[in-house]
Amino acid sequence: MGSRLDSLMDMLSSMIFLVTLAIIAFIMLILFMIFFFFKDRIDESEDRRRRREEEEERRRANNP
Repeated sequence: MGSRLDSLMDMLSSMIFLVTLAIIAFIMLILFMIFFFFKDRIDESEDRRRRREEEEERRRANNP
């Protein structure tokens, strides 16, 4: 009976360990997705700002 209980506890602890690893991997995946989403948004806003500045410089050059 004791060995059966020990094997059950071993199986349970290994399952808990695997579930914990899966949860950690899922959280890391979500964090990476959020990071890349915001990085893309920041790059887009910088591109827009740069285009706006270039357009203003062209306007200033055309209007003496």
